[in-house]
Amino acid sequence: MSAAAASPDVTPPQAGPPPTPPSGVTGTTPPAASSPTPAPASGPFDSLPVELRGDPNLTKYKSVEELARGNLELVKLIGAKGIIPPGKDATPEAVAAFHESLGTPKSAEGYSVAKSFTPPEGLPWNPSLLPGLLPVFKEAGITDAQASKLVEAYAKTQDEAYRGAMTEMAQQKETADTALRREWGTAYDAKMDVAQRAYKAYAGKNADAAGALMLADGTPLAEHPMMKRIFAAIGEGQGEAPLIGEANRRMTMTPAEAAAELFKIDNDPEQVKILRDSTHREHDALMARRSALHKSKVSGG
Repeated sequence: MSAAAASPDVTPPQAGPPPTPPSGVTGTTPPAASSPTPAPASGPFDSLPVELRGDPNLTKYKSVEELARGNLELVKLIGAKGIIPPGKDATPEAVAAFHESLGTPKSAEGYSVAKSFTPPEGLPWNPSLLPGLLPVFKEAGITDAQASKLVEAYAKTQDEAYRGAMTEMAQQKETADTALRREWGTAYDAKMDVAQRAYKAYAGKNADAAGALMLADGTPLAEHPMMKRIFAAIGEGQGEAPLIGEANRRMTMTPAEAAAELFKIDNDPEQVKILRDSTHREHDALMARRSALHKSKVSGG
């Protein structure tokens, strides 16, 4: 036997058939452990109340993120368009709420213009006008600020129209009076005095009311030139008949009447003879009359 011991046999055993299972145990492979059944998927809005879950405004979004993004876009849209008015199918309550959100009072009595408005000084104003307008403003959805602007603008327009009409009437009266003065000349004051007293005699207790009646051109009845002419003629035709009031003007001729009288004198041979004879006893009186007639004739301008 050598010093180096021989190596033992370490060859691995050959694989053989599987060992026979113990008695009573089958030879099939044991089943693998089964996976747990997955829970049904839940929607993003399942935690909401039942009445909200099926709302199409929510179900169109697939996630909370989509809902958030959609809401932000909606806010931008509303900001760009301003307040969106109610549709044609909106209830009266919704329409009223919309108007009130803009500044329309809850009732017609809530308009501040009812207490703050004062008509322009001197303007004839119907006190029932504003109370009649306020319910219309409310029905139309007019805001409080708009109502004030409308009433103030209307009053300003009416005031300007009224003052313009008054100015025009005054100008017409002045023009008519100037024409009548030119027509009557130095007889104007005397004829006006007779006309006024004749008018009072015939109009009686209704003189003031009748004289204030407005004609189609805006002239008071008593101030119209035609009425002055008519009553001057009536007064002159009364002769000695009494008129209302004391006569305080001496009657003179109009330029036309004076011209006619002058024509008669200058074409009457007898009167022409007197005018040419300074020694005639009627010469001075006729010359004075002719001078007065000439003055009345030229006073009409």
